[in-house]
Amino acid sequence: MVPMTWIRPIMCWSCTTGFMRSPPASLWDTNIVPLPGRPNTILVNGRGRNSHAHHQGQEVAETPFEVVRLSPGLRHRLRLVSASSYVCPMIVSVDGHQLTVIASDGAEVVPRTVDSLELSSGERFDIVLEANQPIDNYWLRVNGLIGCASRMAFQGVILRYEGAPEELPSSELNYNPTPPGTVLNPLFPGRLPDEVTLQDLDCFTPSVLPQDIDRQFHLLLHMEAVNNTHMFNPELYPYNAVSKEWQVSSPQINHLSFKLPHSPPLSQPQAAMSSLCRYGEDVSAFCEGDFCQCSYTLEVGLGEAVELVLVSAGLHPFHLHGYSFFVVASGVLGSGTTVQDVIDLDAAGGITRKLQDAPLKDTVMVPNGGYTIIRFTADNPGWWIMHCHFMYHSEMGMAALLHVGGEEDLPPVPQGFPSCGPFMPEP
Repeated sequence: MVPMTWIRPIMCWSCTTGFMRSPPASLWDTNIVPLPGRPNTILVNGRGRNSHAHHQGQEVAETPFEVVRLSPGLRHRLRLVSASSYVCPMIVSVDGHQLTVIASDGAEVVPRTVDSLELSSGERFDIVLEANQPIDNYWLRVNGLIGCASRMAFQGVILRYEGAPEELPSSELNYNPTPPGTVLNPLFPGRLPDEVTLQDLDCFTPSVLPQDIDRQFHLLLHMEAVNNTHMFNPELYPYNAVSKEWQVSSPQINHLSFKLPHSPPLSQPQAAMSSLCRYGEDVSAFCEGDFCQCSYTLEVGLGEAVELVLVSAGLHPFHLHGYSFFVVASGVLGSGTTVQDVIDLDAAGGITRKLQDAPLKDTVMVPNGGYTIIRFTADNPGWWIMHCHFMYHSEMGMAALLHVGGEEDLPPVPQGFPSCGPFMPEP
């Protein structure tokens, strides 16, 4: 048995949008890149160099790289966290070493050894790196995908064996979004020759995965070309009347932009929620022309088994608060995939669910032109937000509420707990 040592976590951080390892052209969705500028580089634990500087005619400043020290012969646990706020998934690899994945989003999985892994905004992976190579300095490489690829954003971390000189690794640090070998968690499952998808992972500790469901919801995550009244005036400057560079699509779930309620329903359940609309009900009252906005809510009874069928016409990391969920299925159909396409495929027996030892996650990528299916038992009462983890998408409306149980299932509101509501200043 090779002993293990612990090292501090590694955080990958990026500050703008996201394009990636090239999928078939039919899968591209030109609306997945929002308006803000694309990133020049990626930082790891706040450190690194501006990999785009030379493209701007600037000298690359020799700012410090993050350094991780390895003890020869020992195994080291690294915790990778994608803190990218925008459309910038990343692929991580280490020169001369393999990565053994042992957990994702805090849930342990049966160890799986790969050569690289992809992670998107909000995802976390624990890996074990065995220091079994000659004493030297090695690059841990972080290469940006999607919008980060448009400027070839990348970063390096120095893995320095004890006894190695205090210098940079001898190999060149450059942009390479397709490192050789097996990749874990590919953004487009089924498109690479050697890949390990989330469905190939097994939960390490057996958990109760619902075999039958009480509630099933179909959610389309999409960028809609509508006259969002926060950005357009349907009479003066509608979406279709402005130049293409200003045609900003609206992030929505089931053709609805999420609107925050005026007061928190958890602590003020009796307050009127004038913006509340429910899954499966008529929402026309919340529409202005082709733009619809409300506090979109999925109602679930306490203890019910829930299945969410997530469909994406773009590329979106989906995050649910209050729960970890089982990832039971995922697949890609093609450009323009609709909810009905997935329903028809499912009805025809074309979707196989993994209902034993499925991995637990709280953030999962829904592939462009495809679907991801998750299950969980709604045993945590309250109002829980679910949203795309790209900040621009969630802030602009790609979100919904999961309402579990009733008021009687919640603890009483603490005495003197502050309340809030709509406020309009005096004229």
